[in-house]
Amino acid sequence: MCKLRAVTGKTHIMRQTERLKRGEINRRRFIMSALATGVTLPTATSLAQKAQAAQPKSGGVLRIGVASADRLADMQALATGNTLLEVTPDGALIGELAASFTATRAAQSWVFDLRSDVTFADGTPFDASHVIATLNATETPGLRGQIKAIRAERPDRVLIDLIRPNADFAWVLSDPALTIRAPSGAGTGVYLPRTEAGSPHARLHKRSDPWKIGRGHFEAVDLIPLPKPAARLTALLNDEVDLIEDVDPGMFALLAHSSEINVVENQAAALYGFARSHTASPDIGRALNDMTDRRDLAHKVLLGHGHARGSASKGPRPQTQTIRLAPPKDGFPGGQEMVSLVTQMGEKQGHTLRIDPNAPDLIAARQRLRPTFDWTLAEILAQHHDSQLETMIWQMRAAKNASEKAALQDQALNHLEDLGHVYPLIANDIHAHRAHLTTPQGTFDPLRIAERGWFA
Repeated sequence: MCKLRAVTGKTHIMRQTERLKRGEINRRRFIMSALATGVTLPTATSLAQKAQAAQPKSGGVLRIGVASADRLADMQALATGNTLLEVTPDGALIGELAASFTATRAAQSWVFDLRSDVTFADGTPFDASHVIATLNATETPGLRGQIKAIRAERPDRVLIDLIRPNADFAWVLSDPALTIRAPSGAGTGVYLPRTEAGSPHARLHKRSDPWKIGRGHFEAVDLIPLPKPAARLTALLNDEVDLIEDVDPGMFALLAHSSEINVVENQAAALYGFARSHTASPDIGRALNDMTDRRDLAHKVLLGHGHARGSASKGPRPQTQTIRLAPPKDGFPGGQEMVSLVTQMGEKQGHTLRIDPNAPDLIAARQRLRPTFDWTLAEILAQHHDSQLETMIWQMRAAKNASEKAALQDQALNHLEDLGHVYPLIANDIHAHRAHLTTPQGTFDPLRIAERGWFA
């Protein structure tokens, strides 16, 4: 068996620092652990002092302005439940309900040893049967078509055999859709859902017996649907919510100058572009690609919070007289501006572009980038099936090195353009929160903030 990831001394200290902050280890254990990586005693002591000064405080109600129903569902799933594995703020994949995990047979067989100290909110002890039931009942795009067999070797060990090798398979098990549930639907998370009659909000209350030590510092969490960007911004400025996601790039400068608000930005978090409808010809997407000035589009839509992606155009493409565009369904930041600018670019070149939300040829779309690119492509494949793209995904999973995988990623994106799906921009995610909300260092994950954050 081979461990999935080597841990450097620096990464180890960062993880131990977060554990000390959360109260999972004491000062002495932290210092001994730091000394083992080669740092000096004064340095280890200083790090311990800084970490203890930033230890979380309990209490308060966290109010989150949520951009879409899908995001609200994901936030609630991770607050009330846990996945087998989780991605840390520093980008590492670690066990959550799994205490450890290993791969054998060139990453075609996987072993997950489970925690023995976890119970569901209804009192049911957690074991391998719940993992098997959840994975058998839930087919997510990233998981689809990968598992050949899944079985329990014993109550605290699950074995998964894949149809084909995939060294990145374990990342998919951090998907919020794969939170492990008891037959009753109860989860293992820090919070419990409570339905309040007449309220559009999702109100979550802290469990009295959470298994995760040092997590879940809020007494309650309110998930408030605010699909319109302007409404989310107004709610944050009026102190009606503590956190909003999907901030418009045009508001970045305004918020960044406020002493009461912190702005956080995740680099290269999504693809922006246009997905072709099933009834439209691929020629329409290719024509849109030819008429689009990618750099100008990135400059005016993303305002420095992202960049243009290189075009796969290999020469003259078919032209079209009329293109019908639909605005984005989930109102992502910059989506409306992207539709307007592309319309102007096309009209300057003699094309006719019009907005038609009912029967569009192309729909403004955002595809969030997942921890692995094959997972991202699997989500696109779920919406637009194509046998050649499916083959590319399997080739990517079986790639022997990073350079081979990167070449396949470019090939897959180019193939999407040949199919008429155009993704010219790579955008950052921008979120904002009130200054009194403290978050862990590293990549900000709004889906897990209910468990990881606290009020200063």
